[in-house]
Amino acid sequence: MAVDAEYYRGLQRRVETLNAVIGIFGLTTEGLKAAVGYARKGFRVLCMDFRDFKVEMVNRGISFSGSVSDMELLRLVKSGKIKATTDAGAVREMDFLTIFPTPRASVDRTENWLRSILEAVSANIKPGVIIGLDNENETMIRHTEMERIMKRSGHTYGIDYLFGTFQPSQE
Repeated sequence: MAVDAEYYRGLQRRVETLNAVIGIFGLTTEGLKAAVGYARKGFRVLCMDFRDFKVEMVNRGISFSGSVSDMELLRLVKSGKIKATTDAGAVREMDFLTIFPTPRASVDRTENWLRSILEAVSANIKPGVIIGLDNENETMIRHTEMERIMKRSGHTYGIDYLFGTFQPSQE
């Protein structure tokens, strides 16, 4: 199914009414902080990670970020605003997917990790999903690499997905 302008008008309405589903892949301290920030605004946030222990911690309301309290995380999990999974199939529900690559210490390891993530989610994306890295500059820098991986999976940029970052207004 090709995505058209009407799809993106609907997406805009879902964002405005807080019905868009935000995806976070990479439960780093920054990834968790972003998930909580979106959930505080009222969005439903699906967090994904390859590491079972990180997913389990989030689903139990145990924070590993100094800027997120256990009590707040637990409240958001219990309210259904945040859920974590290792199942890449969860991307089917997402309107936006922000990837928080880790570890940043090694460029080679980060690139392999990014490739692994995109290969895992590419089989499951819904048409029109907007995919980005944790910052807009990094998304633009890696655009060609990301597009090559998605194309190998049979997806077409502009039809099946777009690259960008989701940053709701700060109101």
